[in-house]
Amino acid sequence: MEDVTPTTGDTLEENPSPYQEKTQPALSSSRKVAPKYEESLAEMVGIGKLLLELHLKETASHNTALEKERLNILAAMRMTMSDFLKESRGGDK
Repeated sequence: MEDVTPTTGDTLEENPSPYQEKTQPALSSSRKVAPKYEESLAEMVGIGKLLLELHLKETASHNTALEKERLNILAAMRMTMSDFLKESRGGDK
């Protein structure tokens, strides 16, 4: 009969898989890092919201100023056209 003896790595006790060894420390360390990571993401989201709100306020203010300027130009053009028409009608009489 042949001599059958287990070789190295034939049993789990002698050679645990590398996956099992690496998984346990990774999980314990990820538990400590996750809250900091989530806090960092939450802080980035908060800053992003503030920047967006600031940009929207500045844009609204800028758009309001542009609209006022446009209305002033339209009013000036209307007055100019009105004066021109008055002069042209008055010159014909």
